[in-house]
Amino acid sequence: MKPEKKPRTRKPDESFPIVAIGASAGGLHALDCFLSVLPRHFVFALVFMQHLSAKHKNLLPDLVRSRYAHLVIEEIKDGMKVRPGKLYLCPPAMETGIRNNVFTIARLQKKHVHLPIDELFISLAEDAEDRAVGVVFSGAGTDSARGIQTIRAMGGTVFVQDPATAEFAGMPQAAINTGQADSVLPPAEIAREILKLHGAETTPAGKEDFITQEEFEAFFQLLQQKTGCRFNHYKKSVVTRRINRRMHFQGILSFQDYIRFIADKDTEAGLLAADLMIGVTSFFRDRAAWKALTLEVVRKLVAENSDAAIRVWTPACATGEEPYSIAMLLLHELALAGKQREIQVFASDVNDRALEKAREGAYPRNIAAELPADYVQKYFTTIEEGLTVVINKEVRERVVFAKQDLLNDPPFSKLDLVICRNLLIYLEPAAQDKCISLFHYALKDNGALFLGNAESVGSHSALFKSTNHKKCRIYRKNEIKQAVRLPLNVAYPGGRPTALPGKIPAAEARHTLADFVQESLLEEFTPAAIAINQHYDILYHSGPTNRYLRQPRGTPTQNLLELFSETLRNKVRNGIYRAGMETKPVSIQTSLSADDKRKKPVILRFSKLRENLFLILFQEKKGRAGEADAVSPTVVAEENVVRQLEIELAAAKQDLQTHIEQFKSLNEELHSSNEELQAANEELETSREELQSLNEELVTVNSQLQTKIEEQEETTNDLGNFLSSTNIPTVFLDHLLRVKRFTPAMSKLVQLLPTDAGRPISDLSLENLGPELIADAQSVLESLVPVKKELRINSTSYVRATLPYRTTDNHIEGVVITYNDVTDLKRVQEKLAVAKEEWERTFDSVPDLIAILDNEHRVRRVNKAMAERLGVKPQQCIGLHCYEAVHGLSAPPAFCPHARTISDGLEHREEVHEDRLGGDF
Repeated sequence: MKPEKKPRTRKPDESFPIVAIGASAGGLHALDCFLSVLPRHFVFALVFMQHLSAKHKNLLPDLVRSRYAHLVIEEIKDGMKVRPGKLYLCPPAMETGIRNNVFTIARLQKKHVHLPIDELFISLAEDAEDRAVGVVFSGAGTDSARGIQTIRAMGGTVFVQDPATAEFAGMPQAAINTGQADSVLPPAEIAREILKLHGAETTPAGKEDFITQEEFEAFFQLLQQKTGCRFNHYKKSVVTRRINRRMHFQGILSFQDYIRFIADKDTEAGLLAADLMIGVTSFFRDRAAWKALTLEVVRKLVAENSDAAIRVWTPACATGEEPYSIAMLLLHELALAGKQREIQVFASDVNDRALEKAREGAYPRNIAAELPADYVQKYFTTIEEGLTVVINKEVRERVVFAKQDLLNDPPFSKLDLVICRNLLIYLEPAAQDKCISLFHYALKDNGALFLGNAESVGSHSALFKSTNHKKCRIYRKNEIKQAVRLPLNVAYPGGRPTALPGKIPAAEARHTLADFVQESLLEEFTPAAIAINQHYDILYHSGPTNRYLRQPRGTPTQNLLELFSETLRNKVRNGIYRAGMETKPVSIQTSLSADDKRKKPVILRFSKLRENLFLILFQEKKGRAGEADAVSPTVVAEENVVRQLEIELAAAKQDLQTHIEQFKSLNEELHSSNEELQAANEELETSREELQSLNEELVTVNSQLQTKIEEQEETTNDLGNFLSSTNIPTVFLDHLLRVKRFTPAMSKLVQLLPTDAGRPISDLSLENLGPELIADAQSVLESLVPVKKELRINSTSYVRATLPYRTTDNHIEGVVITYNDVTDLKRVQEKLAVAKEEWERTFDSVPDLIAILDNEHRVRRVNKAMAERLGVKPQQCIGLHCYEAVHGLSAPPAFCPHARTISDGLEHREEVHEDRLGGDF
């Protein structure tokens, strides 16, 4: 159980949410569905990360801009500040992160496993904390599974696309398997939920006092009744934030309403408890701290000259990454030192689901980014087509998982190391003090305590001393004179009188006397008996068993076979085996040495009490006086048979040893072959991973190309319809002047068929295409200057325009020749020319004085009569001011009010009367 970090204070302009979307193969369609729901303006920043190859052109920005022109779309660059209301697209084959609301771009490290979505999610969670929203779309592999756990640990929100709606369900399913998804929905519904989550007014998130102390107590009691877990030792701020999250998702505005909702819905109580018990952890989390632990604690434990087991406890172990990490580290360091010691790692948590997953020991393949490469090969086995790795038996056997409430259940003891990271800072001070006392009790003298970087022993500096690694929070247990009492929650019975030393109550004295008499009778009349397990270890003695069992020299033992002579061991094994197989008592007769070293006949009775538990009775054979000194013939014959069987057994053992050596040699050869096959398999696995990554990138590129093809098909259809509907003959030629395409209207000039595509234009009949066609085309290709000519073909007038053919990237790949029909225009021009000639003849023949002026009163034209009156030629008046023409003046006199003009560029006429102008005009 790893709670989240406390959110830090943010500037007002940095308080907007940041939504990061991770996708791979098939993610473009999911993004399309997601964006189709977004409005023009939204209050969060949107970052889209997709697995892309640097070897192919990234078409994503163009595709998104063409479909969603109303959105503000930017390609991420290093140092770019994150702003709300924008869609940011990550560059291909780069690691993108967010630090202080600013994007960071870094080139990929070849030795580093590239999981771009995880890296983006982790950096976002650490920077935005509870403002972070992670979204996982379609894709293969397990990228994003690690990142969403960090987002949840920091108080963020996680949405996952429903695998049923995804083209590739690998990534969504891996995210769901982590148990950290808040909602599993189709992409469009995810967009609506995000808009709802960050658009609606709900409870006053962030305020810790909108729930009273009485309401907290009632809430904790209800949650304990529903889930069996106590959360009253959590800080109120942590609980408040989690309550706010759940109220947001349920659309509940009042805390009282939410309490009633929990009372009616057991599932909601479980979800809230899971939120409070955030099972977020990782292998070797915080590499610097684990390196310090290795140097300060692990290697010193390994260097000890001791055969005792190394004992470690990891409370709040979540899904097991932390205990497995310390187990692998200990195994690795012991192997380097060439030592063999037993390792016992005790891992505990209150979350049953997390413990179940931890016992399975199965994790997504992307944990390789958290582990050294040799650890993955040595301590994990790959299954499920490379998508999952499982802890090897060598590591799993050394970790014991158990359900335990750290604050209410007894702790482990005699430990060398306790690892409890990122838990204490979310507990109330009293609970923190209790945990520190528990850890001090559980550790051996000079044992080590490994806490999170933001944690410390606080006021308990007398119990622990800090090591040299201040930032890594590693402490050693102090040896204190007065022992620290274990703070257990044990209810001692009250009102019970305490007897004074040396005085035993009468009832207690009678009970002691009865026990003494019963033990004496059992010792005298009940046969001796022992209870053993399947390993022949003695679990219980009854009666005078010391008459028949003798401790060997050396270290005391409780193994039954070692307490018998070598001649009896085979019989005992056989009797226990038969009792287990026949499920009924089995008796054998033998002789045992008495205290005076004389043999006496004894019947051993074997019976099976239950699975792996056997009872052996020792029954002496009773006879006349003196019979005990003599050994019966039956016993002697039996001993002879035993000796013969032992000789045959010795010969069989020699043969067996020979075969074992042969099999051992063969096994070594097989082991060597297996190592070679394993190495080849690892190479194949690496190649398979590379191919899978390449396949994902190709699928992504193919999806982009498919979308681009669809757009081009639409453009082609539009262009085809345009060419078919236009009545302008047009032919497209390449740079070698070969026909590329043409409009149907070209049939007016020359008969072209679809099969003519690719033919040189010179092979066609050029009579109906006008002269100098080839020359004009060559000129345009060389000079890039369009050429236009008027032609008359078969009584039809055309304007032939020869233009350069430009591509989208401004390359010239040919020419375009168009024929615009101007026959009607020519006819109109001819009619206008005839009308102009008639008008000019009429204008000159009119006897009236006529002058045509512009809007500045300058002469444009005068008729013949006016020119004669002025005594000049008509051309000499053009351009002169009317009064300059008459009087030689540059401006009209002030007494000329009757000059009239028609403005706005029309022709102006001015009639001047002789009587008004004094007869001079």
